[in-house]
Amino acid sequence: MSELTLEELERELDLDIEDARSENKDDIEEMFKEIDLSVLLVRGTLKYKLLHGEGDFAINDKSNYMSPTWSLPSGKHRHPNNVKFDRSVLGSNDLKRALIFHMLPENAFMGNIRSYKTSNTAANQYSILEKYIFTDNYLDATPASLLAISATLINKALDKAREQDKKSHYFVLFKFVMLWTSLSSHDMIPEELKIKVTLGELDTIERKQDVVNVYTGSMESWVAYSEEDLEQLMDYALFWTEKALPELLKAKDFVLQNDYTQNKGTIYKYSYPHEAEAALSITVDGRKVMKPSIKTRLYEGRTFYVTSWRRSYNTAMDRVRNSIFILLALMTGARKSELATLRDSDIFKDKVGDYWVNITRWKTSKDPNYRGDTEALPLPRFIGEVIERYAEAQTANPEIIRPYLFQANESYRKVERATPGLINILLTQLKDEIPVERLHPHRFRKTIAEILINRDERNIELIRALFGHKSYAMTLRYIARNPLMVRAVAIAIEQSYTKDFHELIAEIKYGRFSGTAGSRIAEQVLAKPEEFTGSQMRTSVLLYVSHLLKAGEPIFIRRAAIGTYCVTGEDYTPSNLPPCIEQSWEPGQALIPNPSNCQVECNKLVLVEKAKTALEENIAFYSAILDNPDSKLNAKTEQELARRVAASQHHLSNLQMNRLPLPLYTDSGHKMVGAQTHKTHIIVRSGEFA
Repeated sequence: MSELTLEELERELDLDIEDARSENKDDIEEMFKEIDLSVLLVRGTLKYKLLHGEGDFAINDKSNYMSPTWSLPSGKHRHPNNVKFDRSVLGSNDLKRALIFHMLPENAFMGNIRSYKTSNTAANQYSILEKYIFTDNYLDATPASLLAISATLINKALDKAREQDKKSHYFVLFKFVMLWTSLSSHDMIPEELKIKVTLGELDTIERKQDVVNVYTGSMESWVAYSEEDLEQLMDYALFWTEKALPELLKAKDFVLQNDYTQNKGTIYKYSYPHEAEAALSITVDGRKVMKPSIKTRLYEGRTFYVTSWRRSYNTAMDRVRNSIFILLALMTGARKSELATLRDSDIFKDKVGDYWVNITRWKTSKDPNYRGDTEALPLPRFIGEVIERYAEAQTANPEIIRPYLFQANESYRKVERATPGLINILLTQLKDEIPVERLHPHRFRKTIAEILINRDERNIELIRALFGHKSYAMTLRYIARNPLMVRAVAIAIEQSYTKDFHELIAEIKYGRFSGTAGSRIAEQVLAKPEEFTGSQMRTSVLLYVSHLLKAGEPIFIRRAAIGTYCVTGEDYTPSNLPPCIEQSWEPGQALIPNPSNCQVECNKLVLVEKAKTALEENIAFYSAILDNPDSKLNAKTEQELARRVAASQHHLSNLQMNRLPLPLYTDSGHKMVGAQTHKTHIIVRSGEFA
């Protein structure tokens, strides 16, 4: 496994952010596409539906338009996907219904909404529109107030949203007013909900560019796929690789055995091709995989049949290819440019039967000739075998040479040089078939990282199944062999927990902490203080987390309560459960801490200054119960409450001590005098420091 230098690791982080911003630009450009009003010819406008439905109509088989809650479809294992209409601003629920109706996948005519989860998110974001347009201007959403909404008012609201710490408010507000204005201009919503503002007054070149700049500049690169997204992606990938591909291999055998590869896969017969139709018509689980085209022609007064199978076969093969992309992108953490150049020969099996993939690293290459550095990454056996079967299925087109793994099967054009454009074409196909927004390679490389950090039991089960491992520890050791994924996890931690860990280290430096885990971190800071300042902190933490992963150490990160951090890298077993799950854990459940049941006596906790108030309140509350003569507590309960009081008093006493602050250093390694402000760009909250 190759090691990156500190400089290269920092460059990897910068490229991660660059990739994310590039993808954010793609997302916002989709929102600025021309409005497609052809949808109205088929579905009609909301105004029409309300008029002919006597003020109400069914939006699905569970909810009506005027229902107080819309029950939207959700994944098989997801929580209910409900949209509530419980706004307190007068008239706001009517407006929310009209806008969110046009953010349902079947009614969305602008932007890129493919899943009901996105609709639900938009419904939650409606409060941003309400705040900046109505509440801040002392308006309600009644027809009389809507007449008062002008372009000037909206532009001022946008400027105000732009200045907020949460830059997403600016983008969300712009998105809503664009939709609202469009619906009003095109007479798609009831008259009483319209505003008298034109798109031209809001959607100016300057405003659009400003939204793009703020959006792409502020969005974090750490955006993993949700559980629902992952479920959709894996359902698609497993259908085409496990169910469809074996049937396509049978079709391949049929055409090769009967020499039906001639004439670009066209079969000419005077009798009806019953056998070919049966062999080449594939339906699995009610889904069409392929079906040949059979047409009749006349020749010298006789009818003959022309059967074409190749187009349908290659379309199905492209879906298998797309599925392989999902699996490889998820399991390797490689970038789009690295996946695009993969050739069949880059996937190989070693002497002991393990599969590997050669990834050429271009962006962090040390090669002055820019040929790239190639490193072999481990592949789960399942994926290696799927790629082998895919290559075998491609022999149904023996005269076509496709050197690159991800080039299209449907195209006969020779690919001289692979570029990221190959992946862009593939992603366009996936976007048309899977209801997942922001379908980008960058997000795949983040998803396993999040699973490893958060250790979500359902996702761990999925990843474990794909890798063919029996335990989380085995999966972790496997991931540790993949330097790309190790770096993705380290970068994800660094980017996601900057603010929290900054606070944690700062409090420890000034001696304002309690807990044995905090003492261990303090020892680490004291031993190498120069590594916990400025940009040096950035690379030290990245390397530290990388080393943890390479050693097969688990990582758990979570804020337990205000001023309290669960900081652990322990691999728990049923014999050493943490206090938060000691009483509730059952065989088969995930062996991870439960911050919602945090116990103050746990030695994995680090408490900082902000925890004082909570500790004081705990002591007062539990002491009052214990001191109440009317309380009828059994001995076990009294003992438990007394233990909590003692633990809280212990931490509070530690926090009230006048500890000496740890020495602070500048970026150049010189001590700073007194308690001057120190510069820390990034810090992470990860496993325990050794």
